[in-house]
Amino acid sequence: MGNRKNGYALSINTPSITLQTFAYIGDVQITADATYQWYAYNDTGWMAVTGATKQYLVVSRDDVAFSKSYMCKMTFNGVEYTSVATI
Repeated sequence: MGNRKNGYALSINTPSITLQTFAYIGDVQITADATYQWYAYNDTGWMAVTGATKQYLVVSRDDVAFSKSYMCKMTFNGVEYTSVATI
């Protein structure tokens, strides 16, 4: 895996990558009372990844043809936050 300017790259030596979302209030990381839902972008737009409701998502080379974007929506105290990564 290489962290590139426009995203992340998977290779033969790196068959999967773990995407993870972090959020902070000031200097304190939010570790409880948040909910997560991951989405993958396809031809019709953002689609929820079934069962992907944790702070992280493991993506394998088989999940990504050439390039794919993933988004995590985190909800904390009634406010929704989003983070997007492209592989």
